[in-house]
Amino acid sequence: LNFMILSLGLNGISSIFSSIGFISSIFIINNNNFFMNNLTLYIWSIIGTSILLILSIPILSSAITMIILDSNFNMNFFNPMGNGNPILYQHLFWFFGHPEV
Repeated sequence: LNFMILSLGLNGISSIFSSIGFISSIFIINNNNFFMNNLTLYIWSIIGTSILLILSIPILSSAITMIILDSNFNMNFFNPMGNGNPILYQHLFWFFGHPEV
């Protein structure tokens, strides 16, 4: 289970770096005559998806880190008996998934 969660974290990091690469490539290539109206719909969709990934993946990574700490080190993030909040994960996952819908 820990390796699955670790692989999700690494996948998130690679998604963030690829999104940064896409956005920087688009801005560098179109630097000379960069008019936002002249971009194709495909480029607009890549920019939008990249911005959503850059904003939402760190929230998912923090939720995954909390799950690892909760299961391995008994940190009680989600356990109400240890002053945790069981709805915290739902809020974090909602903030990750809702903008992409």
